[in-house]
Formats: sequence, structure tokens, C-alpha cells
Amino acid sequence: MCDAGRCFFGIGLIATGLMAQLWQLYFFYGVLSGLGVGMIYPRMMAYVVQIFPERRGAASGLATAAYGSGAILWAPTATALIERRGLSAMFCILGALFLVLVLLCAVFLQDPPADFYVPDGKAEAEAASGGDLNRRQMVRTGRFYLMVVIFVCGLVAGVLIISQASPILQQTLSFSALRAAVFVSIFSTCNMVGRFVWGSLSDRIGLTGTMKAVFLCSILSMVLLALSGQSMIVPAAMGLAAACYGGMASVLTPLTAQSFGSKYVTENYGVMYVVFGIASLIAPSLATACLSVSGSYTGAYLAAGILAVVGLVLTNRVKFLSVE
Repeated sequence: MCDAGRCFFGIGLIATGLMAQLWQLYFFYGVLSGLGVGMIYPRMMAYVVQIFPERRGAASGLATAAYGSGAILWAPTATALIERRGLSAMFCILGALFLVLVLLCAVFLQDPPADFYVPDGKAEAEAASGGDLNRRQMVRTGRFYLMVVIFVCGLVAGVLIISQASPILQQTLSFSALRAAVFVSIFSTCNMVGRFVWGSLSDRIGLTGTMKAVFLCSILSMVLLALSGQSMIVPAAMGLAAACYGGMASVLTPLTAQSFGSKYVTENYGVMYVVFGIASLIAPSLATACLSVSGSYTGAYLAAGILAVVGLVLTNRVKFLSVE
């Protein structure tokens, strides 16, 4: 899977650098490279959960943090290549580089044996949650759809901030575009740090306790944004929301393994990842609609806060989330 993903991703970038028409951009960059990322990322997330069964939260958090921090390295690299070699050359160089790097890294990876060590209580928890279900079996359960609703409710607040951070700061606090860009980078760091911190915390207090804490912090951040216009509180609340987004991302993989078993976690996580797509459709549309109607983002904050409350209530009431 990772080898095929490497090929799709690298070749897609190289082909993007050689494109001559607009449709080729959509196909090479959007479809081919997108397929590559979709093959690599879920597999690696499932892999770290499998090889660190006693620290699933921390492993998942660190992996998602690494994924989220990739732009810190590659964005300035791409910018430098564009300035020196041009846009087309940048795609070709990075595509070839990723083909080689992913192959070299994959050499050091080995699938854990079937009887790999599982800590006390994990096997029993997974058995209690319904055993090992494959993708087809998973989507036929009510548990799957409840998880989708819960995670979408939890992610909307974070997506709202991450996707609209710059216009929010410019409209609310009259920041310049340059100053807002600096804070966007800070919020990205909050997102990255939140993934590791919340993921590590889940190993100590459990996935359910962590999700409740994330929901409460998300609600707090939205309330602060809706009620406050002070320059110090707004960026702090936005950073908290970004960290909560990272927290939801960090617990998705271990919770998928816990709820549907570890055997098929790779394919199951790929399906569960749809929650990010759904949240990404809702949050920007919500922000745009509220801004056009009222001239502010207050309505979007309140709506995202209400969704977080719904997610918190469901987390408290859905019994399968308490199996840990």
C-alpha cells in the first residue's frame, strides 16, 4: 500500500510539473497525488498504533503531529525552489525527492507479527467492543455512524479557525495580512502540539476522558470568541480551538482500533477519515454564511459551540466509547 502510494504521490507531483492544461492539474495533483497521500497516511497511522499498542494515544498523536508539521519544512523549501527554479521545476524536484525518501524510509518498516504483544486490558476492551470488524462490517454498525457524528461535531470548531484564521483576525482585530499570517503559523503549531499532548493524555485518562476534555475546551474557545472582542483573548481562544482540532485527530486512530478491532484498522481508519472531509465542508460554509448575513463570525462561533455540546452529550451517553 505504501509503495503504491509513494508512486502515485511522487509521479503525480512530477506530472504536475510537466502539465500543459488545467485539467491536468486537477488530475495529476488532485487525483494522483491525493490518492498517494490517501494510501500512505492511513496506513502509517494504523502502523504506529499496531507497533505501540501500550501507548496508542501518544504514538497516534506523535504521528499526526509529524504529518501536520510537514508544511514547516516543505513549504519554505517549495518557496525557495519556486524562486530559484520556477513552479514546474519545484513540482518535479519534490516529486522525485519524495519517491526516493519514502522508499528509503519504507525499507526500515516491518509489519508486526500476528502474536505481537498487546498490553493487559486492550484485548479484552477490543473484544468487548465487538471484535475485529472489516470495513464492510464496520459501516453496517450504528456505532460507526455515531462516531462519525461525534467527530464531525468536535472538528467543526477547529476547522472553522484553521480555515478562516487570517480573515477572522483581519476582520475582528484589524490585523494586517502579514501579521495575520504570523498568527496562522502559530495556530498551526498549536494544532501540531495539541495532537501530541492530547494523544499522550489519552494513555493516562483514557480516550473517553480525553474526548470530553477536548469538547469542553472547544466549547470554551467558541464562547470566548463569540463574547469577546479583546485582542489578547481572541488569538488565545483561536489557538485553543486549533489545539482541540489536533486532539480530535490524535484520538481518531486509537478509538477506531478500540471500537472495531486492530486487525483491520488500516482500512477502517481510511473510512473514518471521512469525518475531516465532512467537517471541512461544514465549517467554511458556516463561516461564509454568517459573515454575509450578519457581518461577523459570531453566529459561526455559536453554531460550532452548539455542535461541540452535541458531541459532548453523545460522548457521555454512547456506551461503546466507555470501553477502555
